[in-house]
Amino acid sequence: MSQKVKEQDVAEVKTLTVLNTEFKMYGTVDRPLFLAVDVAEMIEYSVDKTHQMLELVDDDEK
Repeated sequence: MSQKVKEQDVAEVKTLTVLNTEFKMYGTVDRPLFLAVDVAEMIEYSVDKTHQMLELVDDDEK
């Protein structure tokens, strides 16, 4: 079961560039977190349908 992450516990670790798309990594190096909208842009998924993309992600991966 995944744990909810508190906003105050999340800090930007670094900015990454993957497939010519720049996005920010949050959390820790051991437990990286990414914004779903950034991932959607990177894989060329509609950013307006990010909620649908997240429905396809396993709960333990969210």
